[in-house]
Amino acid sequence: MSNSIIQSNTVASKLSLKLASLQPKKRTSNQAKFDQHYDDIVDAIKRGVSQKDIRAALAEDGIPLSSPTFKKLLEAKRKRCEVDSDEADPIKGGEA
Repeated sequence: MSNSIIQSNTVASKLSLKLASLQPKKRTSNQAKFDQHYDDIVDAIKRGVSQKDIRAALAEDGIPLSSPTFKKLLEAKRKRCEVDSDEADPIKGGEA
């Protein structure tokens, strides 16, 4: 093996380790946590629970969100769910 191949593999290994050790930004982490509880959040909204109370419950569980951020995450998740269901709906052009 030539030195350039060995050096290339070493650089790739260091980069792989560095990338693997990176942590997601808090915003990305909060979005993932929000997404995990989305169905429960929607159920609470349908039962008439205020967004303020929902945000308080989320904050108690380590997901602090401002009102604008809560609304933004809620709308973004709704849109993603609509796209997913449209793609799976053969009438709307997706495959079943």
